[in-house]
Amino acid sequence: MPCIFRARMNLQNQNPYMNARKLFTLTAILLLVTSSVFAQRVFDLQENNVTNVDGAEIGFTITNEQKKEIGNETYARYEVTVYVTNHSGCHRFFLDEGTGNVFSGSYVTPGTIAIFDCLNATGKRLTSKNVSVSAKPFYLNGSFSDIKDGKTVTRTTRVQSGYILRNGDSVSNNLIIIVPLGERPIFKCRMMNQSNI
Repeated sequence: MPCIFRARMNLQNQNPYMNARKLFTLTAILLLVTSSVFAQRVFDLQENNVTNVDGAEIGFTITNEQKKEIGNETYARYEVTVYVTNHSGCHRFFLDEGTGNVFSGSYVTPGTIAIFDCLNATGKRLTSKNVSVSAKPFYLNGSFSDIKDGKTVTRTTRVQSGYILRNGDSVSNNLIIIVPLGERPIFKCRMMNQSNI
């Protein structure tokens, strides 16, 4: 069953303030319809193995590894690529809002699909312990009518409605981590909630 998202906003009203109100109402309805509880699901990842989560393939690959001398100790340094690929048959839509609390340190930037945490990363030499992957911005067109000098003027404006990971698309990110010598990176992935369209 193909997933098709069609949005049409017909705001043919004489009052520009009513147009803004209707646009706000339509956006609020879109957010309510597509939103769900902002819980995060956590998955253990295996090196070079794909984990399938509701049609989204998540995983990581090690692209480079070497030994690194830090102080008097030797560590293992890895360059890693993490990825999310959508094979669900539908587009994945993410709301245009952050989740979490800025003050608690758990804030997630808008459009984030997944956060990959390396459990045994040391963070030495200003290397990473985690990385996120994000979807691309998604826009809708909104038509606004206004009366100027007795004439109706209609204009169309692009409004960012959220973020989208289209069916078949893949997003990835790279990071460098340092782990104790003799260990391989151990990753967990926190998936953000999204809506299927």
